[in-house]
Amino acid sequence: MNGCVLVSDHLRIGIVLPANLLGGPQKIAAIAALDLAKNGHEVTIILPLAPYFYYHVSLGRNLLRWVRQSIGHFRDWLKNPRFVFEELLLDSSVEFPIRTRFVLRKSSRRALSKFDRVVVHSIAQVNEYARVYPQENQIYLLWHPEEHVHGYDQIFQQLRREFKGKIVLSSSFTEDAVRDHVTDWSLIPGPISHLAWGYRGLKDESNRTRDILLFWKHYKDGPLGGDILLELLKKRPQTTISIWCRGTENRIEAMRLFPNVEIVEAISEQELCDLYLDHKMLLFASTYEGLGVPPIEALACRCIPILYPNVGAADIYAKDGENCIHLSEESSDTISRIAEVLDNEDLLRAMRLDAPNHIEPFDPHGYGMKVIG
Repeated sequence: MNGCVLVSDHLRIGIVLPANLLGGPQKIAAIAALDLAKNGHEVTIILPLAPYFYYHVSLGRNLLRWVRQSIGHFRDWLKNPRFVFEELLLDSSVEFPIRTRFVLRKSSRRALSKFDRVVVHSIAQVNEYARVYPQENQIYLLWHPEEHVHGYDQIFQQLRREFKGKIVLSSSFTEDAVRDHVTDWSLIPGPISHLAWGYRGLKDESNRTRDILLFWKHYKDGPLGGDILLELLKKRPQTTISIWCRGTENRIEAMRLFPNVEIVEAISEQELCDLYLDHKMLLFASTYEGLGVPPIEALACRCIPILYPNVGAADIYAKDGENCIHLSEESSDTISRIAEVLDNEDLLRAMRLDAPNHIEPFDPHGYGMKVIG
C-alpha cells in the first residue's frame, strides 16, 4: 500500500474539505475528526470560502461562473461563519479540541507543513495539493469518480493513477468504477453519526405519526421522488408525508408541488434523527451516490428506506422486502409495494425489527483511526 503506513500515538492531521456544504463528505469528516481527537490526535478541518476553482477555472475556463458561485458561498459564510457540522465536533472528553479554519481558496504550503497527515476529498485537491504537501502523507477519500459529473475522464484518471498516498473507497460501487486505473486502495465504508448509531437498540414502537419522509437532495432526485409521492397519494390518499430538503431552490420547488406539506431544511442532527423516528419510511430517490448516508441513518432509526438498488453502498445493507423497498423502473409496481407495506402492520413491524441488522460496517467508532491506519 502506498504512503501512510506508520501511525504515531499523536499526529497532527489536517482534513481539507471541498466546501462548507451540508453533504455526506462533510458529515463524515466531522465524524472522523472526532474519532481521531478521542484517540489523542490533533485535528484541524480546513474549509475554502471560494471553492471549485479547479473545475470552473483551471479546467472549465469559466472565471465568471466561479466568481458568481463564490459570492453565494461568501454570503452563506457571513450569515453563519461556522462549519456546517460543528455540532458533531463537540465532546468535552477530547484532550485536543478540534479546530476549524477557513481559507480563501486553498491552504498554503506553510500552513500545511505543520501536519503529519493531510486528508483530501476531491480530485481537485489531489491536483492542487500535489506540489504543496508531500503526497506520501496524503489520504484521498475517493467518494465517487467525479468525471461522472464534470467529464475530463483522462485527466482525473491520470491524477489517481499517479497518486502516491493512501486511497480510501467507501463502497464496492466506487471500487468497480476505478479499478481500471487504481490498483491499490482500502475499502472503509463511511459511517453514520454517533447519534444515529445510538438509536439501533431502540425498541420497535407503533406510534410513528407519519408515513413517508422524502429526502429532496437536488433538482434531479427531488422531483423524481415527488412524482412517486404524487402517484402514491392518488392510490392511497390517506398517506401522510414530510419533506426534508437542502437549499432554498429545492425548498421552493418542493413547496410548489406540495403546498400543504411540512418542509424542513438546515436542521440539526437531533432534529434529523427525530424525523426518522417519526416516519415509517424514507424515500431516497437518488440514482447516483458514492455512499448514500441517509438510508443507513434511517435504518438505524428503524425507518424503512425506499431506494434504487445498487446505489452507493446499498449492496451492503439494503435487503429488498426485508429492511427496505427497492424502486423499480415501473413506478406503478413500486407504489403498489409501498402501499401494501403501509397497510400491513405485521409486515411493517417485521421490516422495522430487521432494519438495523445490516449496518454494522457503518459504525462511527474507530472510523477515523481506520482511515489514517
